[in-house]
Amino acid sequence: MSNQLTTPIIGKVIEIVKEITENDEITEANIYDDLDELEVDSLAALELAVMIERFYGYQVTEEDLGQVANLADIASLIESKKEDV
Repeated sequence: MSNQLTTPIIGKVIEIVKEITENDEITEANIYDDLDELEVDSLAALELAVMIERFYGYQVTEEDLGQVANLADIASLIESKKEDV
C-alpha cells in the first residue's frame, strides 16, 4: 500500500464513515485511530466496502477488510486499487 495519502480520498473515507456510524466528530485527526474506537464494527465495515465500491468502482473484499485497522489504511487500500487499474 502507498504511504502517500491524498486528501480527497481521506476526506471521502471520513465522509463515508461519518455517514455509516452517524458520528459527526470524526475528522482527519482520527485517521490513525483504531476502527473500533470510531464505532466501525464488522457490519459497518461491510457497508463501508459497498460504499467504496459504489463511489470508486473498486471491489473491496473481506480479505481487504481484514487488513485495515484505521481510516488511513482504508485510504491506502483505495490508492492501491487505483494504481492497479
